[in-house]
Amino acid sequence: MTAPGAETVEWRAEETVSHAWRRWIVLAAALIVQGCLGTLYSWSVLATQLQGAYGFSARQTSIVFGIAVFTFTIAVMFTGRLQDRIGPRLLATLSGIFLGAAYLIASAAYGSYAVLFVAAGPVQGLAIACGYVCAIATSVKWFPRHKGLVAGLAAAGYGGGAIVTTPLLKALFAHGWQVMPVMRLMGVVFIVLVTGCGLLMVAPPAAAGRHHATVRYRAVLRDAFFWRLVVAFFCATMGGLLIIPNLERIGLSFGLSETVAAGSVVALAIGNSSGRVLWGFVYDRLGGQRSIALSLGAIASSLFLFRDSGGSGVLFLCAAAFAGFCYGGCFALYAPRIAEVYGTQNLGAVYGLLLLSHGASGPVGAHINGLLLEATGSFRPGLLAAATVVTAGFVFYMATMPRRAVKPAAE
Repeated sequence: MTAPGAETVEWRAEETVSHAWRRWIVLAAALIVQGCLGTLYSWSVLATQLQGAYGFSARQTSIVFGIAVFTFTIAVMFTGRLQDRIGPRLLATLSGIFLGAAYLIASAAYGSYAVLFVAAGPVQGLAIACGYVCAIATSVKWFPRHKGLVAGLAAAGYGGGAIVTTPLLKALFAHGWQVMPVMRLMGVVFIVLVTGCGLLMVAPPAAAGRHHATVRYRAVLRDAFFWRLVVAFFCATMGGLLIIPNLERIGLSFGLSETVAAGSVVALAIGNSSGRVLWGFVYDRLGGQRSIALSLGAIASSLFLFRDSGGSGVLFLCAAAFAGFCYGGCFALYAPRIAEVYGTQNLGAVYGLLLLSHGASGPVGAHINGLLLEATGSFRPGLLAAATVVTAGFVFYMATMPRRAVKPAAE
């Protein structure tokens, strides 16, 4: 005869086991989604083939990349809030459909820049906007005690996508594949992988509507704490966005060999991905206040080191890896800090709003660097300017640090 309450205890134990397995499945699905979305960082490999096969200029292919990033930055402000309201599954699934469609449509361009522009630009940017915040926000909700580490892992998937896809693309091209069939293959793979993983993206069981968005943009924009994060995030990401698209050219301008200059791209990518994980670990140990301050100081140091590393190939590679490591930390620290202060139910909305500062830092940094490059013929003044901006951001962050700890939102 079963003791009173035994069936209930057994049922709850089974539910706990099921819950534990499901959160790991969701995290794995988030990493795969992020890795596919992060293929955007492999665009330079496709761009080289497009320029050679169809005569597109470097400026044209760069504009496509820039429009994809711009669309992502703007659209994520809306998709982030939407996933807080309706959950991640629909948006993550749409991300796979849009991403696959972007490459399938682009593969039909065959010399038409307009088709390539629309598909690989706005459509791909919308796909990333639908999936990126879903992967991070949902992972954090399933692992509330390890917000920093999990946010870092999810962000590392995005940063590490290019590490996997770049050698695969180069291998296909080396074996005689043409760029349009390769893009068609990418479209099919992305539809299968991202859509399939998107169907597995669900928020954890919630009581009393705990995971429904409650914050209004108007209230966030009036919050001094949010603007403190905006300034810090803007300054922190400017240096990375200045280095990433120019890294190989910087190495060559420093008088280094093509092998070292090309190797620095891989070194930065590895540092970028590992930094997102390790900085998340730092967040869980030190907390958001101190880890963000430490990150800003490290980013400024990395830029000064990078600026003075041109005399040695080994030092340049180390500087590139360290710069990537510090830049990657930006995407592991601010999301859990927002979840801690505003609640995980509002992470998508507030983090999507914060990413606008990331979108602005790229063009601003590129403009400043372009002016200094034209005036001096060297990348060093631009790197010095970026390091100065980050240092100013560090000083501002420390000077505006509240005397009392910010009270975390009730979970």
